[in-house]
Amino acid sequence: MGSNKTDTKGNSLHNAISTNNIIVLNDGSGTRQNPSDLQLSCIDISMSSVQLAHQITWTVDNKSLYGSDHFVIQLTLNQTSSCSNSEQELIWNYKKADWDGFASSCHKQLSESMVTDNINESCTHLTNTIIKIAGEHIPSKKRRKNNKPEVPWWNENCTLVVKERNKARNKARHTGGGHDYLLYKEKEKECRNTIKLTQQQYWETFCSGLNNNNNIGQVWNTIKRMMGKTISSLIMPTLIYKNKIYESTKEKANILAEAFANVSSSSNYSEAFISHKEHIESIEAENLKHYFSENSQSYNEPFTLNELQDAIADTSDTSPGKDKVTYSMFKSFSNKSLGVLLLLYNRIWFSQDLPLAWKHSIIIPSFKKGKDSSDPHAYRPIALTSNFVKIMEKMINNRLRWYLEKNHIYSPYQSGFRQNRSTMEQIIRLDNDIQKSFLKKEYLVGVFIDFQKAFDMIWKFGLLNKMVKIGIKGNMLGWVNSFLTNRTIQVKINNTLSDTLTIQNGTPQGSCISPTLFNIMVNDLPSCINNCSISQFADDSAIWLCGKNIGYIQRRIQKDLHNIKSWCDKWGFLISPSKTVAIVFSRKKKTEKLVLTLGNSLLQVVNEVKFLGIIIDSKLTWLKHIQYIEAKCSKVLNCMKLLTGTKWGANSHSLRNIYIALIRSKIDYGCEVYNSASHSVKKILDRVQRQALRICTGAYKNVATSGLQVEMGDPPYEERRQCLITKSFLNISSHEDNHPTKESLAKQPTFLCYSREIKQNKNRILLFQKI
Repeated sequence: MGSNKTDTKGNSLHNAISTNNIIVLNDGSGTRQNPSDLQLSCIDISMSSVQLAHQITWTVDNKSLYGSDHFVIQLTLNQTSSCSNSEQELIWNYKKADWDGFASSCHKQLSESMVTDNINESCTHLTNTIIKIAGEHIPSKKRRKNNKPEVPWWNENCTLVVKERNKARNKARHTGGGHDYLLYKEKEKECRNTIKLTQQQYWETFCSGLNNNNNIGQVWNTIKRMMGKTISSLIMPTLIYKNKIYESTKEKANILAEAFANVSSSSNYSEAFISHKEHIESIEAENLKHYFSENSQSYNEPFTLNELQDAIADTSDTSPGKDKVTYSMFKSFSNKSLGVLLLLYNRIWFSQDLPLAWKHSIIIPSFKKGKDSSDPHAYRPIALTSNFVKIMEKMINNRLRWYLEKNHIYSPYQSGFRQNRSTMEQIIRLDNDIQKSFLKKEYLVGVFIDFQKAFDMIWKFGLLNKMVKIGIKGNMLGWVNSFLTNRTIQVKINNTLSDTLTIQNGTPQGSCISPTLFNIMVNDLPSCINNCSISQFADDSAIWLCGKNIGYIQRRIQKDLHNIKSWCDKWGFLISPSKTVAIVFSRKKKTEKLVLTLGNSLLQVVNEVKFLGIIIDSKLTWLKHIQYIEAKCSKVLNCMKLLTGTKWGANSHSLRNIYIALIRSKIDYGCEVYNSASHSVKKILDRVQRQALRICTGAYKNVATSGLQVEMGDPPYEERRQCLITKSFLNISSHEDNHPTKESLAKQPTFLCYSREIKQNKNRILLFQKI
């Protein structure tokens, strides 16, 4: 519920809530401020029945106490929902689309003559033709103007049976005959059954598509839409920036655009780096141009139709860019139409010049929960770019990743955005080193580095320089140069666009090639680490070292921190000293004081740290992490409780899908390391499993847990953890010998002490996979 500790009364309240199908509305925000130390607690609990929970908005006013030490809690009952009065943007109505007609028209009207040496004109001509054809074969729609929100499950069959029911009802009212009345009742029953079946089918389809990449917010939004509750769009409040008030929509859009552009501004660099940057660019700029024309490498060859088809197949419809061309349109293209698109891509590839429209993004501001809504920096940008360039990015990124992996260019310590690599490899390696230090009664000191604005502040010239050093030249180099040059944004609020601003540095948000380019930029970071072990997962990095003497460890780590700072100063990276923390792992009751600095800043020494989604405490009790999992799962349990009160979502199959995707996946993640926790701590997760399976089955609270597990085909977590540990070990064993995690386990595999029955478990993996 958000409290920092749990007592007996709290456990009793938690058990009562779990067994009586009650939903807690609190979101973890503090509701009381202790007058003595100003610490926040969550002592005021708001609860509701499952029938009302989805209609209540829970907020706490933490700006004023109004003479009390408790904050004001506001509960808003949203009994009605209506569409926004603001003008709604037209969107494509794919349910009524004539895809055969669209594909046929594209086949006839798209021709290779549309692609000329003028890239911008060719792109505009092709885009306008596709949109014109789409307008002829795909109707557009906008939200209803009345107060009846659109539900996602409604289809033409529902409309038909409702019309027949209404027609029969009107006739029965007009004639008053018994036969007509019976006919009306039959039509009413048919209508009711059809709507119920349609709801169930839509919900089951949605649940069957859930996986661990989904979040509970998406499920809640779908539930609200199923119930006819409009998900209100962002109503942008008055913004305040540098003591100036912005009230009109245009002013708000402009100040948000300025805030987003400033994140990538060169003014964020230090004066020393700006001077270094200008000096290097003035010397090396002419030399770099010579590499743009070297196209002898295989990755610079023209793109093929198979590459284009694979890139299009690897897409799913999302909000399109300003041109409104969607992935579904590309998927309906004939081979002749794809040939025209392919010709455009290859013309751009060899000209090394992207259309300006492809480098322009429409930014939708998304509010960061818990922030001050009047602050422009309280919004994160959601970038909408042209799907044309996204498909080309996929083809180029596939070639680039193939080249990096084939030539073993990646550092073995980098696991981010690489095939057959995962976060768990890094976590297992760190945990294994910590466990070894415990066995030797040594200390292990870790420093977890937070790169500030990592993707936003990438130095373009530095990136191109590193690409040349690893053998990337010609079209690939020229395309990346054009891709990162003169990028522009506009912020959109409702239907109002801001002025256009230019992005000075960094890679675009949401781009599939951005992580690969970032990996290239940080690939040589391990070369400056001389004393410590290092972990890299994109911009999440950590170094650690073990030893018997804190002073010795401190001196060695400090040298590597100086090297990291020098590397960052050379390549334009910024490290946040306030978010970069150190931690001493030890089972000893008392530890010596640790003092580490980064530049002129003293690093904070903490007792627990969140690393790649896992909360690791200094003694490896794993209590904080398991409590964190429990809190995340409780939100999903609330959602499942609500569904039991609906006609369309109460079936056990759909509830089990939600449980597997949103609860069991969270519990599975990291079990390879937290399995060393005490039995009493792991029992917390067993209680979560029991609650979830009870909701899925609708069983009474006195039904045995083993019975619920058999009924739902879900094994005990202890058994499941052993199987997952076995699979992880076998996966790591299959890597090359220089893999850091494999090397760590080979020296002294304390990781295996959590899975002593690996040999026996091998024969059970097939059974486990079926479950």
